[in-house]
Amino acid sequence: MSLRREQLLGFLLGALERAEHEQVERELAANPQLRQELAEIRAVLEKVGMDQLPEPLEPPAGLAERTCQFVAAKAENAAPVALPPERGAGASSRAYTFTDVLVAASVLLVLGALVFPSLVRSRFLARLTACQNNLRQIGMAMWQDSELGPDQRYSRIPWEDDRAVAGMMGSILVEKQLLANPDALICPTSDLAVLLPGFRNPTITQIRNASGQEMIRLQQIAGGSLAYPLGFTQGGRIVPPRNTYREGYCLVGEAPAAEVGNAKSASHDGRGGNIFFEDGHIRWIEDSGYSLLPDHPYRNRQGQAAPGVDQDDAVLGGSDMHPTPVIFPLRPQP
Repeated sequence: MSLRREQLLGFLLGALERAEHEQVERELAANPQLRQELAEIRAVLEKVGMDQLPEPLEPPAGLAERTCQFVAAKAENAAPVALPPERGAGASSRAYTFTDVLVAASVLLVLGALVFPSLVRSRFLARLTACQNNLRQIGMAMWQDSELGPDQRYSRIPWEDDRAVAGMMGSILVEKQLLANPDALICPTSDLAVLLPGFRNPTITQIRNASGQEMIRLQQIAGGSLAYPLGFTQGGRIVPPRNTYREGYCLVGEAPAAEVGNAKSASHDGRGGNIFFEDGHIRWIEDSGYSLLPDHPYRNRQGQAAPGVDQDDAVLGGSDMHPTPVIFPLRPQP
């Protein structure tokens, strides 16, 4: 398959049919030049503000076909539709035929096609903005946390405890009173959004004292719908990173879907997610774009869903992720 630029543009804007979208994904995976061209087109879209995709919304299956069948059936026995005559001398009745009704319906359909996507996009952008505002609160709380720690390091999660999970970072921020609004831990498009408003994440003590299914439930909601730094391995231990306000370091983002290390976001219908970088900027990234980043948000440089291999290797883990057994960097063979 020889891809055209229009297909790459349609891929970025989510305008392709499913089969064509999947075909483009396969072509991109096999062709580095196409990935480079896709990155260039994405950069142009970002400059003109067209990089945010609208929330997908499918009409009921077969709606157009059923509508045409209904109209055709009514046309066979079409009778004029007469309105009451106007009052006044010389007024005459005006009958509306099937053609008139069909034209009016066509106009309404065209108006709906023009207006409805704009409404859907506005709704998507509103929820995207709310999610980014939440991330900004979390990121700033983590900045404050690093200022309180030695050498500007973020709080350490007690990984030696088998009940410890990445989401404990959310509990730490709340318990230190660095995050005044726990609702910020939940993206409004995630499954946990049903808990809003008034969400209260569990304390670290509650997680440690719980057992069985209750412990699992608390671990899953401790960090809300976000993903937090797993740190990096050093001297056989997991060490928290130090805040140096790096431009490309993924500090906190939306949690990946179910399985550990999955590159699909669990929010925004799996189309992508927001990442807060350590220097303070937030970026929306399509799921297919994670691999194009210099540092993958959910995997270390060895492609593992595990702590980073050094200080600058950022790896984010969902609320209930515990990186055990720790996967240490592979040593080169002699």
